[in-house]
Amino acid sequence: MRILKALLFVVLFLVVVAAVAVGAVWFRAEQIIGARVQLPAMVFDASGADATRGKHFATGVVGCTNCHGQNLAGGPFIADAAFAILNVPNLTKGAGGVGARYSDADFERAIRHGVRPDGSKLMIMPSTAYQYMSDQDLRDVIAFVRSSPPIANAVKPRQIGPVGHVLIALGKNWFPADRVDQTASHPATQRRRLTSRTGATWRTSAAATSATASISRRPLYRFAGRSAGSEHHAGGDRLVDSRRFPANDQDRSRPERARPQPTHAVA
Repeated sequence: MRILKALLFVVLFLVVVAAVAVGAVWFRAEQIIGARVQLPAMVFDASGADATRGKHFATGVVGCTNCHGQNLAGGPFIADAAFAILNVPNLTKGAGGVGARYSDADFERAIRHGVRPDGSKLMIMPSTAYQYMSDQDLRDVIAFVRSSPPIANAVKPRQIGPVGHVLIALGKNWFPADRVDQTASHPATQRRRLTSRTGATWRTSAAATSATASISRRPLYRFAGRSAGSEHHAGGDRLVDSRRFPANDQDRSRPERARPQPTHAVA
């Protein structure tokens, strides 16, 4: 009888410890998920921007349509009850879309900062790369989004499952707002040059500039333009992995030398 009571006590103790551990993990994850980001009042005006260039940039460079769909109406993104149920927002002005209520500043806050207008954090939004977009590039992208036909598609809010909560509590962070430099300044326009290990140089003109950051930050991806204005290359602009095409940090500290130019380079 004493052995049975001892076993029962051990079992109850382990259940209590497990419950406390689960509660602590869940509480910590909810703290991270629900934390609000306080940003100063933003003024951003995309009026008069080039929607055609924005479409080229959004579809061929930064890949907005890869997640939000070709019609920008959003939809299912991850459907795993154990991890998370995530739906990509509808960006159009249709029913259920954010286009009708988002100002230009709201779009800028979401794209470059990973933050909704109410301060809540977007999940798996690539703002760690988009934070380096120039004002010109971002205005054009917003103009393209606003020019899209309204589509009715009300997506459900995210639901993070138990596995997702555990991973977040243990340090796996899918909220770019926690990793973005929220106080960084942004260039009005950018003119970029990237050099591959073969020595070939891609140059971008003012009409096909890429949207990445200062070289010293070395983001995972940098954008390399292969076309200018209406003379878009068949492949358009493309993402370049900075691990394969490192930026020219060393080139900036020594005299420029001649390099072979690919036939598709744009001066």
